Amino acid sequence: MKREEEALKKYISDKEYLIVLDEKGKVFKSIELAKNLENLIQTQTFITFIIGGEEGLSEIIKNSAKELWSLSSLTLNHEIALLILVEALYRSFTIIKGMPYHKE
Repeated sequence: MKREEEALKKYISDKEYLIVLDEKGKVFKSIELAKNLENLIQTQTFITFIIGGEEGLSEIIKNSAKELWSLSSLTLNHEIALLILVEALYRSFTIIKGMPYHKE
């Protein structure tokens, strides 16, 4: 975990709005996520998502985040978490743009 922390710190700048994905983070419904994301896009220059590896993320990385988001109350491996994040972002953008992808 320490090695991952050091590697991540090299790539994180103060200019980034850091969102850490963690099972204890805030849970969104699709419409809420789209509204939150739309607000972030309008107010932040760089938005960075961090998904931890098999050991999770250190408290230092979690504490450096502006927000903690949860994709699920389940523990997911990082490949599945990335897949779910990409779909959630795609869904959010279609909601923002008023496209007919999302169904309530």
